[in-house]
Amino acid sequence: MKNIRTYFLSMVLMTLVILSFKIFSVETAKRELKTELIELSDIKYGIFNVDQCRAILSEILSKKIDEFEISEKNRKEMRFKIKQLITEGISDFKSGIKDRH
Repeated sequence: MKNIRTYFLSMVLMTLVILSFKIFSVETAKRELKTELIELSDIKYGIFNVDQCRAILSEILSKKIDEFEISEKNRKEMRFKIKQLITEGISDFKSGIKDRH
């Protein structure tokens, strides 16, 4: 009788250990998904928000343009360089988004 009781209790204990491990694994996965959902809903990086993308890109471009030395003599050349900078900035931005996906 004592042997059957010990066997039964050890089986219950084994079951509890296995189920506890399964619950821990499921809760860990659930926590990770919840964290990712919060991050996506917050749109932390501004990838999906057009206004934030525009603000970030315009800030980067304005800093680059401020670095140019514009005078009356090189105005046409600088206009071309600025257009080129804007085109490259937009294409780099698009390729950066495509690389993330």
